[in-house]
Amino acid sequence: MDVTFADQTTQSGTDVGTLSFLDEPQITLTADHTKVGYDYSPTVNLSGTASILAPDGTTTPYATGPLTLGTSWGASQQLTTDADGNFTAQVSATGSGFVDVGLAATSDQAAGSATVILTQVTDPIRLSAKLSVNPVSYGDWDTVTGTLSYLPFDTGTAYKPLAGQRVSVGIIDTGGEYLTTATGTTNAKGDFSIKVPSAGYGSTPWTVAAGRSVSPNALQFGPAEVNLKMTVKIATKITNFHLKLNQYWGLSFSGCLNLPEKAPVTVDAAGLVLQYSSGGPNGPWHTLAKNIPADSRCGNDGVWFASTAYAPQNYAYYRTYFPGNNLTGTDLLGSSSQSVLAWKYADRITGFSVSPHVVANNGALTVKGQLQQYYSYKWHGYAGQTVYIIFRQEGSDTWYWIVKAKTNSAGHFAASFADSVGSATWSAEFDGNATHLATSPPGVYVRVS
Repeated sequence: MDVTFADQTTQSGTDVGTLSFLDEPQITLTADHTKVGYDYSPTVNLSGTASILAPDGTTTPYATGPLTLGTSWGASQQLTTDADGNFTAQVSATGSGFVDVGLAATSDQAAGSATVILTQVTDPIRLSAKLSVNPVSYGDWDTVTGTLSYLPFDTGTAYKPLAGQRVSVGIIDTGGEYLTTATGTTNAKGDFSIKVPSAGYGSTPWTVAAGRSVSPNALQFGPAEVNLKMTVKIATKITNFHLKLNQYWGLSFSGCLNLPEKAPVTVDAAGLVLQYSSGGPNGPWHTLAKNIPADSRCGNDGVWFASTAYAPQNYAYYRTYFPGNNLTGTDLLGSSSQSVLAWKYADRITGFSVSPHVVANNGALTVKGQLQQYYSYKWHGYAGQTVYIIFRQEGSDTWYWIVKAKTNSAGHFAASFADSVGSATWSAEFDGNATHLATSPPGVYVRVS
């Protein structure tokens, strides 16, 4: 072919070589639907025609020619046209994307293409859920029931039941990760029922989830979550309760505020008290000591307590009582220990006297009295016991003993000695023993002149 061209000079009839022309592919591509979702099939049927446009403007079918179908999600197919250049194909779409078809590239033909855009339709869903029993006793099972529905994308004016969908019940751990505990599937009405355990869990909120909240790749539905707090009531038990009464009216007691085996919590013993009853092992009970120290572990993640108190009477029943609390986020039920009887014989010093009440320095003092013990519903003299004669100097809080006296067969005692301690308050003290309580009468003041 001769070409005439002009630049700064004009020439004609110059041979510039051979110019090549390529046939141009012409491809049409259509889809039976371009929406993908719950109400739209993920299978998309494609059809089209391939032809070749020659340089002279004539078009011929691309008969039995090889085509390549590509997708934005990486799937591909090899297609072949019929005698008229027609072809069909089918793809399974998992979300929004595009599909195109082109000629396989050759050395003398460039690929042509057509594109079909596919759009993911996401339907909003609605989830309702509740616990059948709340609160629930530790170790029992509870049931989460509810309904799942969806709002159609195009025609949605009312929610419709969503059948055959997975619903999950789980917890969100401290790292924010959702941990599935149990799952269920909705029926034709969109209803579900899922059993969940209480053993192994405290009163931590359950998260009921469906749609994209359960399956992040389930693009046809939006997320839906409902939080339910299952209150778990865990029984407590006070074990290994021991109590002793010493001769000085002192009580020492200890025990373990315990939990069921493998309970998911530890105990806060706030509210634990020591109680006593003078009416018998079944009460009525009166609080004797509060704020009992409890700081070491025992039993099944229980807490060990130990403390002391002062006995209100020589004969009484004692128990520890825990009213229950929710300080650890779990409802701990109340409990009490077995009752323990602690007693010793009551004693008293009666008829106590000191004479004279005013004495010269190193003057003689005489102290008298009677030690008695109570049994058989009356007081009796307590023979053969040591009684300490004690004093507390003026301005001091400390008592000292100065002489001992022995009780006779009727429990009487007497002692005389020189007063060398100055002005002081005088008394007597029986120190008690394994079966009897200590006792002391009110003091008597003696002034040294």
